[in-house]
Amino acid sequence: MKRLGTILICFAALFTQCIQAAPTVTQEQFVNALASDSDAAYDMMHPALQKVVDETVLATLSREIKHRLGKVKSVRITKQDTVQYGETPADHIEATVEFEKGEATSVLEILNGQLVSFDFKSQAIQNWLENGLTSVDEYRSLGSKFIRKFLGGQTQAAWNMMHASLQAEVDESELDAMMQRMTEKSGDVVSVRLVDSSLELSEQTSNLLMDFEIVGKKNTITCEINIAFAGMQGHLLGFHFK
Repeated sequence: MKRLGTILICFAALFTQCIQAAPTVTQEQFVNALASDSDAAYDMMHPALQKVVDETVLATLSREIKHRLGKVKSVRITKQDTVQYGETPADHIEATVEFEKGEATSVLEILNGQLVSFDFKSQAIQNWLENGLTSVDEYRSLGSKFIRKFLGGQTQAAWNMMHASLQAEVDESELDAMMQRMTEKSGDVVSVRLVDSSLELSEQTSNLLMDFEIVGKKNTITCEINIAFAGMQGHLLGFHFK
């Protein structure tokens, strides 16, 4: 498996909408959750942020923090000011976090008590995928859903699941033509099963390749799904039926 070199962890997502008041998230609360309980960290996020953060990615990052940095020893606020989300001010809070085995920086933006952006960096974590994902279930489900929609004649729904760069290469009419060819070969779908998965890492890309077996009423076919990771999400960037 190839390493990502000395790339730092840097995840951020910004939103420009107003949200309802909620209990304020603090730096100490969030980094402690991130270092121990990714579910708790996920629950601190506004739903808009959750939409661009995969729970599997967050859990994998949390595992690497535990393994490489250990427990949080102290959180020191280094900067605090206000940024604008449209016409609404949000708290911008930067901190240096001391762990048992090293340091990290954490930048949070909190709007009306809820986390709308975070940025975590540490020299100790150069490749959060190096030891694999905590689980492929989230992406197995995504791949299976895409296959069933594709072979079920729901071309637009399948197309909507694709990343924009893939949509630019394959328009809906082309996807529909592919679907008709494959459904003629397979017949109605009886079952979809993940048979293998592997990570391919390079300095520029991180991809999860999944091989599915699709049992149809006429024939059994296969499909390879390519999930590409960018930021804190996996995106459907490729597929190949045969």
